[in-house]
Amino acid sequence: MLKNTWYYYIFSITPMVVLSYFAMTHQVPATLFCICLFIYLAIYRTVLDTLRLIHKGILEKKNFWKLLLPFSRVTYWKEVYFP
Repeated sequence: MLKNTWYYYIFSITPMVVLSYFAMTHQVPATLFCICLFIYLAIYRTVLDTLRLIHKGILEKKNFWKLLLPFSRVTYWKEVYFP
């Protein structure tokens, strides 16, 4: 499913849009916003990018841990963001 670029961008942008909306309408305290932003960037996007690479056949499931290393997603930047 994440092989399709449209689905990937929907799954990657929607949580940030919702979080930004709640922050701008002051429904989320600043501390909680920062925690959620960290979780989004450090965990959610890493897992989402890894699943996209696995679905596209670029990365094997056994190498899932490689993208958990800092700045390792830069290696696959072109494959993740472009069809």
